[in-house]
Amino acid sequence: MAGNFQRLLISIIIPTYNRDQPLRDCLFLLFHQPYRNFEIIVIDQSDKDFPGKERFYKKYSSRLRLFRMKSPSIPRAINLGIKRAKGEIVLMIDDDILADKRLLVSHMEN
Repeated sequence: MAGNFQRLLISIIIPTYNRDQPLRDCLFLLFHQPYRNFEIIVIDQSDKDFPGKERFYKKYSSRLRLFRMKSPSIPRAINLGIKRAKGEIVLMIDDDILADKRLLVSHMEN
């Protein structure tokens, strides 16, 4: 990768609803991207308890920003994520995506 784009912050917005392991798998792969200048914003709208997910949120609280919504709505969740995003580039992904290790690099190269 060359150029000044390496300095651009990517805000990754992930709305989620009643997902546990797929969301954790998604986040774990994002944590290991070679492009390092990003923030992860999770908008959790779940109405069920997932103890494993809650432990994961606590363990990785320094690596993601968590917002909760009581009433599920993908458009409202995305809008909240955009409002809270600090990045120059916003990337919205589903909570069950298994990101290729070059996901962010490829976005920046294009």
